[in-house]
Amino acid sequence: MKHFLLIISLVLLASISKAEYRSTRDSKINTDSLKTAIKQLISTDKSLGYDSLITLVVKNRRDLKADFRTNLHILRKRIELAEDTAGLAEIYYRIGVNHRYRHVYDSAKYYYTKSLPLAAYIKDYYKLGRLYNELGVVCRKTDRNQEAIHYFLSSIKISNKSNNHYGKAIAENGIGNVYIVQKEYNKALFYFKESLKYGIKSGNKLHLAINYGNVGEAYLYLNACDSAYIYIQKSLKLAIASNNPTSEGICYQLFGELYMSQKKYQKAHSYYKKALLLQRQRSDKFYLGSILIRYGGVCVKLKRYQEAKKNLLEGISLSKDVHSIDNLAFSNEALYEVYYNTNRFKKACDALKLAKTYKDSIFNTETLRVINDLEYQYQSEKKSQEIELLSTRNQLIGKSKKNQRNQFVILLLLLGALAAFFYYRYQNRKKITQELQRLNEMKSRFFSNISHEFRTPLTLIKGPI
Repeated sequence: MKHFLLIISLVLLASISKAEYRSTRDSKINTDSLKTAIKQLISTDKSLGYDSLITLVVKNRRDLKADFRTNLHILRKRIELAEDTAGLAEIYYRIGVNHRYRHVYDSAKYYYTKSLPLAAYIKDYYKLGRLYNELGVVCRKTDRNQEAIHYFLSSIKISNKSNNHYGKAIAENGIGNVYIVQKEYNKALFYFKESLKYGIKSGNKLHLAINYGNVGEAYLYLNACDSAYIYIQKSLKLAIASNNPTSEGICYQLFGELYMSQKKYQKAHSYYKKALLLQRQRSDKFYLGSILIRYGGVCVKLKRYQEAKKNLLEGISLSKDVHSIDNLAFSNEALYEVYYNTNRFKKACDALKLAKTYKDSIFNTETLRVINDLEYQYQSEKKSQEIELLSTRNQLIGKSKKNQRNQFVILLLLLGALAAFFYYRYQNRKKITQELQRLNEMKSRFFSNISHEFRTPLTLIKGPI
């Protein structure tokens, strides 16, 4: 039965990923069949590993919709009963990600924190890097900047161990975002460029699209409009090429901010409008709230106060849901202008007070000091690593030179031994030649003497005859 269910589910998954439904009715039937098949697999099939089941659910999260969370928690209970460490590390991580996407940051942090020691226990450095980055993002979005920096720095250390360029890119980008909020734009630009360097190495186009936009944003706040335009344009091209409407909308928003800084309000309005249309389709509270507030801001400049107020109030409501203090500060500043210009001075005063309160919560001296201390620690560690690498390199060069010197000495000794051998051989041959010459001379003398001895008696005999 379980094998039959497995075959059915795999066939359904293949048909869903490849086939294009001709009607919404057929689509609903197949989606329901998919949900039923996955539920039966999770509930009954013991042959599938936990990794396979988690992958199956995560891969089909869009089709599962509300059942996605249900299936994750069914899996969680099953893996908790089995006490599988690796499976628990993964399922807690996935549940945390799901909560973060829904902007339930406290729950996301809870599950990430549960996954962290399990990933450390099995020495899964790749997962550890992801967890530290996720925790950094959650803390940054809830204005716990000191904690965010700590987690991002931890991610960088772990990513060095696993040689995970993408993990380092995310962490460097996260630190840059903290400095953008703190209005430390030069520092933000430095970290965004570091992130870009590792992002290019990782080859992740989605990250590159976001990162180019962040570099452009930093240049924008530094009033380097030409550089800002170049990087935002690069981001937009990648976003369109990868069919990512959210990133595309962010790029249009950045172009709007670029033209706002140049006081070209009509151009800014047209880009904000494009961004707003895209973000309404995506229904992401954070990005939709952000663009609604920016759109309301440009309406203020164009003296469309009623339209401005409507968008700003909607943006404020969404920003409160996702706890975006930066957006709340900006929106209340814009609301102040709306109320002041429409002679509602009491409301203008209240909006201004709120804007100041939110700004104070974002930017305070103690937080900035701690962040700078953490950054100093990071930079010191980075320099220490560079010094250590340089020292190691010098040692290797020294060893290489020593080895070369030893090889040269050995070569000289070999050549000396070879020369001595040939010299000895030459001397030996010379001595043998001399001995042979002396022997030949002795032979010659011997035969001369013999012939002389024979000749004398023969001469004496010959005379009388």
